[in-house]
Amino acid sequence: MYHVWNFVTNYSLLLIAGALIALVWANIDAESYHHFVEFELIHDFIVGHAHYDAAGQVEYRSLTLHYL
Repeated sequence: MYHVWNFVTNYSLLLIAGALIALVWANIDAESYHHFVEFELIHDFIVGHAHYDAAGQVEYRSLTLHYL
């Protein structure tokens, strides 16, 4: 049980630190944070942000970092 608790505490601290860094970054330089989060990993994928055509139907989806 000690090994599991040690693993959880180590990685939860990294998660909290990462969230705080992202919060500070988003408030200091919102434009660069937005460009990083909206970086397109896969174009025309099954999940992700929907892009619509003129008729209002989904033309394609793009997988970006914020969906992960």
